[in-house]
Amino acid sequence: MGGPNEPGGGGARQEWRVSDDFEHRLGCGLIAAVGVPAWFGLMALALGREASGLAVVVAFVLFAVAATVGLPALRRLRRMPTCVVLEDGWLQLSGRGPSLALPVSAIQSVEVGANAGLESVRLYTEQGRTVRLPGDLEDLDGLIAALRAANPSLALTDHRGGLA
Repeated sequence: MGGPNEPGGGGARQEWRVSDDFEHRLGCGLIAAVGVPAWFGLMALALGREASGLAVVVAFVLFAVAATVGLPALRRLRRMPTCVVLEDGWLQLSGRGPSLALPVSAIQSVEVGANAGLESVRLYTEQGRTVRLPGDLEDLDGLIAALRAANPSLALTDHRGGLA
């Protein structure tokens, strides 16, 4: 009689947090996402009176490109979970953005990217939703093992293997 607390779903609480190194890189990324567009914007304004039209156009183009890349990255950073908890068959994600809880049985597959980074772990659910996690969680392999123990039918695609 398969109950919700069967394999791996027992009352044991397991928790994973992003590493300190990731927090540092996240801070640097936030500074770059805000600072680079601001710098190019200021340069475009400063060059407007004293430089040729080409320099102003180049500065404004660089401002637009930096803002186009930086602003969506800021939104993703704000929503990225920093703590993952597995307890009683539920995966709970929390961080700067809204918290999310989903049953481990609803997760169909896990994809781990080739590089540890911002959105390098993806969980695919039965409803077709994709939940993105940072690949810099402490003991990422332990998280994957716990998910597989809680949901034996979970498919895993791991792109971290050796480069051939």
